[in-house]
Amino acid sequence: MYSLLSKFTLLTLLGLLSGSEPSYGNKVCPPGQWCKPNPYGGNCECCPIPPNPCHPPESGYWDGKEWCCKPVPPPPPPPPPPPPPPPNPCYPPETGHWNGFKWI
Repeated sequence: MYSLLSKFTLLTLLGLLSGSEPSYGNKVCPPGQWCKPNPYGGNCECCPIPPNPCHPPESGYWDGKEWCCKPVPPPPPPPPPPPPPPPNPCYPPETGHWNGFKWI
């Protein structure tokens, strides 16, 4: 009985000392890869980081689990077109030329 109790205590102590954190947190993957957790528990699997889906790419960052895309403000509206020139005061009209500022 004493032997069984001491084994149980020892195993419980080992379980507590090992911590309750999942073991995949300690695994280090090579650059360009991330530690994808195993859905059934246990160690994780090193997988290539998927391509950046964000547009433009500079707006995205990898948080260690997934790509996060920052919202990009829309571009400013185009400037309004210039106003039309005033009526041609020259006579005959074929002799007048608009230089962008005045009729000459």
